[in-house]
Amino acid sequence: MSLAARLAALVLAAILPLIAALALAQRGLYRDQEADVRAEALHQVRFLSGELSQIVDGIRQVQSVLVEIPAIREGDGESCSGILDRVVAGDALLNNVLVADRAGRLVCDGVHQPEDLSSYSVADRDYFREARRTGEFAIGTWAVGRSTGVPVVHFASPIQDDLGRFQGAIITAIDLAALGERLDRGRWNSDHATRVADREGTILLRHPDNDAYTGQRMTPALLALLDDAAPGTADVTETVDGVPRILGYVPPAANLGSFYVGIGVSRDEAYAILDQANWRGLLVMLLAGIVAAAAAWLVAQRAVRRPVQRVLDTAERWRAGDLDARSGLTGRGEIAALGRAFDALAEDLQATLGRKEMLLRELAHRTMNNLQVLGSLMTLQRKSVGDETARRELDEAAGRVRAMAAAYRNLHRSGSSGGSVDFARLLEELCTSVEGGLMPEGSRCVVTAMPLVLDAETAMPIALAANELLTNAVKHGGGEDVEVILAPDDTAWRLTIRNQGPPLPAGFTPRTATGFGLRMVAAMADQAGGSLEIESEGGWTSFAVRFTAAAARQASAPRETTAHGTGRDTGDVATSPSPG
Repeated sequence: MSLAARLAALVLAAILPLIAALALAQRGLYRDQEADVRAEALHQVRFLSGELSQIVDGIRQVQSVLVEIPAIREGDGESCSGILDRVVAGDALLNNVLVADRAGRLVCDGVHQPEDLSSYSVADRDYFREARRTGEFAIGTWAVGRSTGVPVVHFASPIQDDLGRFQGAIITAIDLAALGERLDRGRWNSDHATRVADREGTILLRHPDNDAYTGQRMTPALLALLDDAAPGTADVTETVDGVPRILGYVPPAANLGSFYVGIGVSRDEAYAILDQANWRGLLVMLLAGIVAAAAAWLVAQRAVRRPVQRVLDTAERWRAGDLDARSGLTGRGEIAALGRAFDALAEDLQATLGRKEMLLRELAHRTMNNLQVLGSLMTLQRKSVGDETARRELDEAAGRVRAMAAAYRNLHRSGSSGGSVDFARLLEELCTSVEGGLMPEGSRCVVTAMPLVLDAETAMPIALAANELLTNAVKHGGGEDVEVILAPDDTAWRLTIRNQGPPLPAGFTPRTATGFGLRMVAAMADQAGGSLEIESEGGWTSFAVRFTAAAARQASAPRETTAHGTGRDTGDVATSPSPG
């Protein structure tokens, strides 16, 4: 056990009884706080439910007056529309007031001219059917008004003749956004989740973020409360926004048979003040223990922790690539001896790494030279071969060798002991080689590449795949130019080689190809942990290798060059775990 751990154990043993007493007191306080929160939530939700009931009762009374007006009872379109227009204009809560005949066809409303309503019907609406069936005031569910196109809830009162026979209905559509403002009036707590839903569990109002939730179904935990007979409280962990709450609610059975009203208080908010007080008490006790152990801690800090941390920091700098880092510890004692031993080990390791780097650079240089010689021999051999198929095979083989040589040349140029390749530069060299050896006069190989550094293990197969695709584009494409694009693609990178030419056959895949080249490209993509994607559309044929790069990232801007161009991007070539 470390000195710091021993000291912590001693302080803990001293304050443990006080912590136990605080925990017991806290438990009682939490119980009392929860009871208060439940009572307050139930009080608030009953008040809100009462306000909603008053609004609905006001709508019922207005409808009972309107149904007695002769123009409305008789379905006089012009007079009826004029009356309803004044009613709608007089209350921002009203989205529309409508009159339907016994078949559900709209006769007039407060928004449209009567002749504009001939195509509208409410015969299929539940509130209309309920008013016709019972002859009583009926409340609908969440809906989008057919004549206005906004979310509303409907209320319907039957229109009956002197014998009590159903002649139609007067329908009031309440704008849900206006209803929320009427109920709120700046009194709703923005930290509480206030919700009004219809009897089927569709959210009519939700504060805050009403627009994000209106029209959605409540969670299964809340839907289960719709069948309750009386108001109550509940603990709800399954909520639409993922915040656990203490909920006060009034179910539809206790609210006109049609509305669910709930107010949820975040458990974290409910206990925030109590938590702060408890933490303050705990911190006071911890402070007392810290003061008691301060002297011992300072001694341990200076004599043990600080020199050990110097050794650890030196090790971290080594891991980050600073091979010149040393602990520099001197003096007597075991820790100083450990520091000196670490520094000696670092000296030996740095010397060994230097020799290894020199050998690797020499090996890469010789490999590059051998590949260049091999490519030149293949080119010379091609000139002495008469068979066109053999000449073509030698050209392709020489191109693959040149691709490997370019990768080694970039590896040698980087001077990196980790074996890294400037892949954008490598693509430019491949294009220069292909343009000079295979493309006709005036044709171009255009490279647009984001700076990218790859390790040699990833760069080699991707370079071979790029060379093969470039060669195929020149051989089989119908256009003059070939485009090479290297860019990030989400969390990966995409190397695309495209040109204009005849479209590929339907259903073409690398597996159906008869030649060796595309099969090799697919194999190289697999070796690099990537995939080959093919697209032939709009006169363009594209082959793309999508791969991940463990040490690559996108720089600030791409560079665009041709094989003849000299304009390399002067920005730094950056490396990191992802392209973003």
